[in-house]
Amino acid sequence: DNGLALEFIKLLPTVKTEREAELKNVIQAFWTIIDQVGRVRRRELLVGPEKKPTLAPCFTTFVDKLPPEQAVEQFFRILQEYEAPQETYKYLQSKVCKSDNGRHDELMQKVFRRYLEKEGVSPEQTATMFQVLLGDAKSQDVIQTTFNLLLDHFGDLTEPRLFQSVVQRIGILEKQSREQK
Repeated sequence: DNGLALEFIKLLPTVKTEREAELKNVIQAFWTIIDQVGRVRRRELLVGPEKKPTLAPCFTTFVDKLPPEQAVEQFFRILQEYEAPQETYKYLQSKVCKSDNGRHDELMQKVFRRYLEKEGVSPEQTATMFQVLLGDAKSQDVIQTTFNLLLDHFGDLTEPRLFQSVVQRIGILEKQSREQK
């Protein structure tokens, strides 16, 4: 039962540090729980139902217990089996990888890069994902590099307003950087 699996996942300890043995045990326990359900339920627990994928509570509960690096690693493990909906990518970028000082911005970029590989994604959906990164990232380098990825992916299809947003965000970050010095 999905509810029972979620309750067991909630009981796993939160490991926000790099204690390797404890992290390994939590990750192993999660996959043991997931392995105990059938194929259909497994999919539902990780990425939602096949006909209507959604941000799955079991997944978010699990990744919230991990440091961002391991959360992204586990997400990529799930993507080897199932494609995740846009909401899951957004969750990783905005909730898991977002930080006050930008220390996980490169992880955001990694998630976005993987999103570009997703099949059937429209330029509008990709622009929305980029806007999420643009709003959350603190690193000018990550923003610029990610925008370049977007340009390489879509070429001339990128709309001018998106470029203006990038320029404005980088300007704000430069100003904040000068004020902190």
